[in-house]
Formats: sequence, structure tokens, C-alpha cells
Amino acid sequence: MQVGDDLKMNLNGLLTVGYAGNYGDQIQSNHSLEIGGNAELSGSFYDPNFINFNVVPYYNQSRANSSFQSLTDSSGVNANANFFTGSHFPGFANYNYTRNSTGVNGLIGNPNFTTVGSGQGFGVGWSVLLPEWPTFSVSYSQGNGNGTIYGTSEESHATTRTLNVRSSYQVAGWRLNAQYDHLYVSSNFPYFLSGQEGNNYGESTGNDIGINAIHNLPWHGSIALTFNHSTYSGDYNSSIQQSTGTTNYTTNTETANAMFHPTLKLGLFVNQSYTDNLNGYFYQSVLNGGGGIPLMQTNSQSNSSTVSGGASYNFTRNL
Repeated sequence: MQVGDDLKMNLNGLLTVGYAGNYGDQIQSNHSLEIGGNAELSGSFYDPNFINFNVVPYYNQSRANSSFQSLTDSSGVNANANFFTGSHFPGFANYNYTRNSTGVNGLIGNPNFTTVGSGQGFGVGWSVLLPEWPTFSVSYSQGNGNGTIYGTSEESHATTRTLNVRSSYQVAGWRLNAQYDHLYVSSNFPYFLSGQEGNNYGESTGNDIGINAIHNLPWHGSIALTFNHSTYSGDYNSSIQQSTGTTNYTTNTETANAMFHPTLKLGLFVNQSYTDNLNGYFYQSVLNGGGGIPLMQTNSQSNSSTVSGGASYNFTRNL
């Protein structure tokens, strides 16, 4: 469908209907009717490289399970738009909302628990891609959600905000990349495993600065060097333990990887890495992976250093 001279749109959709019935002498008969569907609206304004967009609402079709079956009758919408695609200044915007979405709440030392809840989020980004100049891109996103664990009435809440900055450049045969990431996480979840009533609340803020460089080497080889510096701090409050606390971690990580191919069949590699704070590395990994905020800070000091090397040889095409 075309509206006026500049707006062009396409719409298609899928409707699914299913019926299931069970009968027997020794079982109770039951019946179920399932109805679901999704639609996709895509289009452009003036020119696809100027503005193009895509909107996908769905009903009773959880994106977390499959496109044709939903365990929780999940519904929602995903929408995104791209601006000035193919130019030196491309940008994007997106939005998503989900209702009755399933997830997994994993706690260390305990089994995973299935949760159901709702959430929404949006993001925007822009890039500057000028010839012979370092590239630059920045994006911001935020989201929030809540959920309950099956079999309980306890509800958890979480809010996240992220800022990402990227830049790349080539000089003297080196391919250089730099990044900056800022993360804010706020969570409130029940202390249900203790059999008591109460909540744990926490906030955490993290900053991560990194740079990596890649350069070609003789023997059809290459070397990759990376360095990351991160600082993460958090505050927590437990109504069960009647305690509050803070966490502060500074972590530096360095890696070097080199590989060579003297012949088509022979490959050589050597890897090296060092982390000066494993506690901070663990804390950062949990937050970036979407987990809850760790509430305890250990006083131990630990670091890690690894060096490895190896070779491979293809005797035949399949061996």
C-alpha cells in the first residue's frame, strides 16, 4: 500500500488455531483451544535508505519459545526504525514490549526457577562514518520488567540502563577499536528461599573502557591485543538480614593471541591472558549477563594468568 508519493507500506500476518482433546476410561477428559497470531508491518518513507521501519505485534506466540507455540500465552510488539541507511550518518531507534513472557531466575547453588512477567524497553543510536576518519557510534538503551516465580506470589523488579560508545581506525597496518560502556542495574527480588518474608534490593553502576588492536604477521599470521579497565560499584539492602553494604571493584584484563599458518596444513598458535581481580571479573560477568546483583563482597584477593600454545596439522582433507 502506498500513501501519497513518499510513504510505502507492506503488511502480512499469520493466524494459528489449534484444538486438543484427551479421552479415556481411567483419566479425566479435557479440551483446549489455542488461538494466536502475528503481523508484520514494514515500509519506508521517501526512500528505503532515508527511513525504513518494521513493526511486529504478536499474540499468544512467545518469542522465547517458538513462533508457533507459547507456554504462557505471551503477547507483545517489537518495532524498529533505521534512518539514513547507507550514508555517513546512519541512526536507529527501537522499542519492545512483552506480556506474560517466561524467563529463568538462576541462583548460585540452587536450581533454576521459571518466572513469568512483563517488560518493555527502547533504544536509540547514531553513527558518524566519514572516510579517512575514525568511525564513531553511540547508543543508549533502557528497560524495565517485573515477574513472579511459578508457585509463589513473590514479585521481582529490575531496571537497566546502558550507554555504549564505539570507535575504530586503521593506521600503519593496525586495525584499532576502542569502546566505552556504562551500565546501571537496579533489582528488587524476594528472599523466598529462606522460608521467610522479605526482599533484597540492590543498585549497581559500572564503567568499562577497552581497546584492541589487530595486525598481520609473517607466515599468514596475525596478532590480537586487548586491554580492558572496568570499575563497578553497588549498594544493597536486605530486609531479611537487616543489613546494608557496598561493593567496589576495579578490574584490569589483558590478552594477547597470535596465530600462524606456515603451510596450508600446519597451524600454530599461542595465547596469553591476565586478570588482576577475579572477584571483580565475576561481579561484572553476572551483571552483564542479566543476573541479579551479587549481595556479598569477599575480602579475598585473587588474580589469574594463563599461557597456552599449540599446533594443528591436516594429514588429509578429513583427518
